[in-house]
Amino acid sequence: MKKTFHISLFLILFFQFNNLQATSYIKLSEAQLKKETTLDGNWDFYWNQLLVPADIDSSHFQPQVVKIPDSWTNYKNSDNKSYPAYGYATYSINIKLDKEYDNLGLFIPMIWSANKIWINNKLVCERGIVGPKEVFKNFIVAKLIEIPPAKEIKIVVQVANFSLFIAGIPESFKVGYFKIVKHHFELHSIGSLMWIACVLLMAFYHILLYLFRKKNKSTLFFAIIAFLIFIKQVVYGDHYFYEYLKISGLLSFKWQSTLYYISTFMLVPIGLYYVESLYYKEVKRKIANFLFYITLAYSLYVLVTPPGLYTPTLTYFQVINFLGIGYLFYAILLATIRKRPETRLQFSGIIVMIFAGLNDALYSKGIELTPDHELIPLAFGIFLVLQFFIIAKRFATALTTEENLANNLEKKVKERTLELNNKNIEISQLYKDVTDSIHYAKRIQKTILPDERQISSVLPEYFIFYLPKDIISGDFYWFKKMEDYAIIAAVDCTGHGVPGALVSLVSSNLLNRAIEQNGITKPNEILEYLSKDYYKSSEVNSDGMDISILRIDLKNSIMEYAGAYNPLYWIRDGKLQENKADKKGIEIFKSSETTYTNHTINIKPNDCFYIFTDGFADQFGGNNDKKYLYSRFKKYLISIYHLPMNEQKAAIQNEFSNWKGDNFQVDDVLVIGIKF
Repeated sequence: MKKTFHISLFLILFFQFNNLQATSYIKLSEAQLKKETTLDGNWDFYWNQLLVPADIDSSHFQPQVVKIPDSWTNYKNSDNKSYPAYGYATYSINIKLDKEYDNLGLFIPMIWSANKIWINNKLVCERGIVGPKEVFKNFIVAKLIEIPPAKEIKIVVQVANFSLFIAGIPESFKVGYFKIVKHHFELHSIGSLMWIACVLLMAFYHILLYLFRKKNKSTLFFAIIAFLIFIKQVVYGDHYFYEYLKISGLLSFKWQSTLYYISTFMLVPIGLYYVESLYYKEVKRKIANFLFYITLAYSLYVLVTPPGLYTPTLTYFQVINFLGIGYLFYAILLATIRKRPETRLQFSGIIVMIFAGLNDALYSKGIELTPDHELIPLAFGIFLVLQFFIIAKRFATALTTEENLANNLEKKVKERTLELNNKNIEISQLYKDVTDSIHYAKRIQKTILPDERQISSVLPEYFIFYLPKDIISGDFYWFKKMEDYAIIAAVDCTGHGVPGALVSLVSSNLLNRAIEQNGITKPNEILEYLSKDYYKSSEVNSDGMDISILRIDLKNSIMEYAGAYNPLYWIRDGKLQENKADKKGIEIFKSSETTYTNHTINIKPNDCFYIFTDGFADQFGGNNDKKYLYSRFKKYLISIYHLPMNEQKAAIQNEFSNWKGDNFQVDDVLVIGIKF
């Protein structure tokens, strides 16, 4: 009997001892309360149970002792298996004080899920709806609680999670004198707001830099990176603005998590574009584009689906994200090895950013590189400081270079000024001599052009739009009235300016010889004569002319045409027709046996005929600085052919001027129009 009593007493004491040992507690002194202390350490953990303080006090539930802060996905159960992310649990901790204190405060961090918190058996905080998946509702916000006077503080925390892959209590509870805890809380919130404002200002500042200098794409990508960091800090941050957004209902959990993940994932491809804009030889654009588009596609998926659907896929996409980070690291390392400008500083800053990104991403999967799970803001701050240093260094280098150039330039200017002063008179005289000679050559060239009074006496309805590129021209027009015929030609000689003008004199002489001395009047025979003129030398010289030539039978109203490269356009009843030229140029210094096609057209009233050189169609201009082209020239002629010929000339001249705009004239221009 006595033996049985002793065994029973031992068992009662054993279980009482175990229950006592299972209750986790933390001892705090006044010195610790004065400086605010975290409640990190061993807490009691009740998996898949939502217990209230009375349940825990009853000792009917056996807890597991776990480390806080941490995600419960990192804990092992009795079967040595990890707990799933989705579920619910209860935590508890006892805080033993050396005496009774009043005016204490408890900082409750963002638990990242729905939770209910009791202090000394009193419910003090309820965020979201704690319960099974059917009733669960997430709500993430930090809170500061004032603790009534007590010598012992018992904290019970219920947590439910059915939306994130981080579960439990991933951040630290803090306790201390209320004023101290509140002061730290406010400083942290104000500091976070100032940091967010700085990041936003940096984004706008770099956008302005890009707008003023769009060639520097690095400022655009840096602005986007800053804006993505801004979004991350707004939707997940310990500051008053975030608290206002959550409590007012402006930021639902759906948009909170969606914006957070999209901004996080997009940092990697935009960061790769940023590095590529600095060191384009080290980053392949195809890889950067691939990473960007696949991230964009996944971001759209996150945008249109609820968190419960896309959350399980985050782990798979993080593999792609880590590969992008690896390639980013490789590109920066390669640029550093190749000693690109400022690569050491860039390398340091981006390595810090990469490490912070890895730390924050791995923490969400329960892998701790550092005790802090949110290093991106700190890393970006370091990155900003390095960028400021780089910008300052470049600015100082540019100023130094500018000063050196200015000093050297001033010295050279003085030397050159002295030389130029000595040569100015000589150059001015030389310029005057050359200009006078060219103007004299213009007067000589003008003598080969027919008198327009002679043309108008034979062809009352005609116009000649003639616009040399330089003072003198390689283009010219030729006219001859015979007994029953009138012959008119538009000629484009090789070159322009002085060389073209010299060739035009020779070409005009050849036309006179063919028609006036040899009596050749059929257009194709004139071209054939020009090609094999017996005065030509045997020297190889490709200078020559492209030509359109018309013979007009005034008595029988018949038009004959032949052309070397330059076609004939004619319009009858609003329809433009083209007689194509032979693709055979005339080399005026080299004899060749060449035949040309003669075209015959019966003239009807109101027919309009146009011959021209290539200067009009080859002129660059318009909104896109492109060639005018023959297709546009045809359409324009159709639009104006019904006008009197003097008005057609004015219209063509205006069209050319408007098209050319501020561009320089590329060639001599000649257009001849005749109406019957």
